[in-house]
Amino acid sequence: MSRTTISQAALNAMPRVAPSQLYGSEVAKTYPVGPAGIRIPDACAVFRKTVDPGLLSDIVRVAEVDYRAKHLPEEQRQATTAMLVQCLRARFPAEDMEILARYGYATSVTRLPIQISFGDHEDTEYFELAGAVLRPKEAAGIVVDLGGRLRPGPSHLTAPAEVEPYFQGLIRHRRLKKTAFDAARLFPGRFRTHEGRFPRWFEIEREFPLIGAWLAEQRASL
Repeated sequence: MSRTTISQAALNAMPRVAPSQLYGSEVAKTYPVGPAGIRIPDACAVFRKTVDPGLLSDIVRVAEVDYRAKHLPEEQRQATTAMLVQCLRARFPAEDMEILARYGYATSVTRLPIQISFGDHEDTEYFELAGAVLRPKEAAGIVVDLGGRLRPGPSHLTAPAEVEPYFQGLIRHRRLKKTAFDAARLFPGRFRTHEGRFPRWFEIEREFPLIGAWLAEQRASL
């Protein structure tokens, strides 16, 4: 088999291909970058199977984080953490814990697991503490009882009612994360299976209005 040698001059004369042209015209169009640092597609643009799955994933991720920040603000979480620590210290006074610690029966924690009981389910949320708190090694955890059927045991600490609004919002957000955000990643493929084509972005937004609202805010700022 013979080989053809191409000179540098011939290489220089060849037409240049931009990276955006490697996969055809589908990726040639780029979208403007919104205030959140994510490219914002035109509502009427067709979802592009080669490049838009990554874009949709970024939009879902950033929109969900933004929604959580608005509905579960950090100030509320810090206030909730303070009340949980107060609950722990009221049940296990520091003076008593220091004595137990000398004999190895108490330990310090900087991360507090909270069990949440609601409906037929239990869930856990972890809170990072600003400083270490002493508690007995064998002590049961703190339970937030939101009317679940799984009742706290006698050795558990029941969180004060003042923290319940935060945990109600947390459970509501976890449900929305699955149904109103994460599920959007699979929607274009399912849409194509049923309709024989990929959706336009406004069709994705119509199916997932929280994502649509976030994109509308971003477009308004372009």
